[in-house]
Amino acid sequence: MEFVFLEPANFVYNSAMKMWSKDDMRGNYRVKLEIAGMDFYGQADMPQLAKHNASRQALPVIQALPDMKDVLQQQAMSSSAISESDQQTSSPVEPVAPADAAIELNRISMCRDVAPEWEVLSESGPPHQKLFTLKCTFGEYSATGTARAKKMAKSLAAADILKILPPEWKAPHQKTKKKQKKRKATSSSESDEASKKACTDPSGPDSTPMIGPVIPTSPSKSKKEDTSSGKRVYEVVQVANPICALYEYANRAKLPDPVFECVSENLIKTWEKNGKLFRKLEFTFRLGFKDKEYFATAPLKKTAKTQVATEAWNLIRGELF
Repeated sequence: MEFVFLEPANFVYNSAMKMWSKDDMRGNYRVKLEIAGMDFYGQADMPQLAKHNASRQALPVIQALPDMKDVLQQQAMSSSAISESDQQTSSPVEPVAPADAAIELNRISMCRDVAPEWEVLSESGPPHQKLFTLKCTFGEYSATGTARAKKMAKSLAAADILKILPPEWKAPHQKTKKKQKKRKATSSSESDEASKKACTDPSGPDSTPMIGPVIPTSPSKSKKEDTSSGKRVYEVVQVANPICALYEYANRAKLPDPVFECVSENLIKTWEKNGKLFRKLEFTFRLGFKDKEYFATAPLKKTAKTQVATEAWNLIRGELF
């Protein structure tokens, strides 16, 4: 049996273009199957499909041959024997282990300072149906688990170890949980008693009992009230960028925000280079803040805005001092 790829029948050599041109859409690949002294052809857009088409034509002819009947019977008997052996070796129900058995064993090992030791005892079975046997040793206790996956075998061994362990090995987990609950309960009760004392007990001989809880005064409000004057506001403002400093100063002093405006855009110079036209501009920005106006001129809008903000911020700082 042999597959031989041939030149597709629907390709014609074009001498003018010096290449093969496609005449119809029957397929790009053509294959010849030689078996039992006979030839079968298949054609498709992919090599594998072309082989399938040729095999599909050859299969009924080969099955009808007298010598092939005995071969087919032997194949059927061998396949049935293999299926029976698989049923005997494979377990009908896969063992189920708790997913958190290994996690629980690790938690106990952290409290007892004993680390579990895992060992792969055997790997049996074909590559697609392997059986793993793992052994777990935890102190003086040991158990094994067998499953199709190492993780499942590990969980089974850990579950068996948890069944063997004495109850006092698991006790520390329960005690710590109870202690945490007790601590939470005592802390909540202490806080309730403290709030009741704050509401009922007088702080002095002339003070009257309070109905609600004591609300402490926030120091941030007092700071904002103290920064009403100009000098104190300036002491709080510590920003390197003059534009941001102006906005923060206006916010703390409760003044309207500064207003930036591009007043003019003047053409200074034009020139041509490599067939391209270039020009030089000049922008003038105006800043209105605290009933005053400031002006600055620069070749870029960003530079002009920064210059006018710097000039205004320097004058405001001089007035504050």
